Formats: sequence, structure tokens, C-alpha cells
Amino acid sequence: MSDYKKTNDLTEKTTPVDADLLRLDDSADSFAWKKATIANVSTKVQADLIANSTNYNALAILMKGYKEYTFAIRQSGTDAPTIYVIKDDFELETALTFTYASTGVYHCNITTLGFSALSENVNICIGNSNAGGGKINAIFFSAYSMRLFSTNYAGVYSDGLLVNDVGVTISIRETLS
Repeated sequence: MSDYKKTNDLTEKTTPVDADLLRLDDSADSFAWKKATIANVSTKVQADLIANSTNYNALAILMKGYKEYTFAIRQSGTDAPTIYVIKDDFELETALTFTYASTGVYHCNITTLGFSALSENVNICIGNSNAGGGKINAIFFSAYSMRLFSTNYAGVYSDGLLVNDVGVTISIRETLS
């Protein structure tokens, strides 16, 4: 009993590292004292989570802390942009689509992502936004609508900047709360 009290009196370590040791009572060995590293315990917990999960996508989302919808985007002339889905944690039945609003302005209905309202938990990340001879920007107008703008370096709205060799990608991310 006095050993138990000593354990409770120890200083707590709030940021353990893999090499740190934990004391445990081994139930398979008449509760003899044993030690385990944080790394071993972490590996065991992860293995148990995976073994007991029937939805690996949900588990991956939970582990990374956010859902994302990532796509490459291409556009030419006055055509609506076309997207190529790279990652879809929202498991949409149909990919998001853009419509052509005006020169350099494209609209996307994002209702299917299921946001009831926009908050600091939802954001847009644009990869390679300075590409194709201009600048690519995106904003949310509401929980249901997103606009994409392409401008040349002079700041004039322009079509045809989202060409195949540019490599612009967009991620819509929702941080889990």
C-alpha cells in the first residue's frame, strides 16, 4: 500500500516521449510490476483502434483531426472549370462542380459538404496559387457557396489561367471539434 501512495505522490510528466517508461501491474503474471515504453503503449493502442474499426476512413479522419476535400482544377476559354478529386473525406456521391460566372470568376455549390454554417473550423487552402501567369483566390460566400477568382498579375480577372501544366490544387478542410 505504501508503494501505491508513493506512485500518486510522483511529479506528473505532461509531455511524454517514446523512450519514457511506464510502470504497470502485469495481469498475466500475478500483477508483478513491469515496465513499458510510451512507444510500445502507443503502438498497442493504434493496433487496437485499427483492429476494432470497421470504417478506416473515419479512423484516419479522427487521427488527423480534420476532413478534407482536395482537388486539382483546370479551366480554359469560357468553359466552367473541371475538377479532379484527389481526396474526399466527405464521401460525396458526386464531385463538386463549378459554373462559369464571368471572366475569371467561377462559382461552386458546396451544399453537399454538409456545412450548416461557416466557422473558423472551415477553411480553404490553395496550392500553387501563383500560377499560370496570375493569381488564384477563393472565398466562401456562405455555407453553401464558394467563389474562385483568377486574375493576371495586373489584377485583371482572366480566364485560361488554370491550365494543365499549372498544378493548382484546392483543399476545403473542416477541423473536427
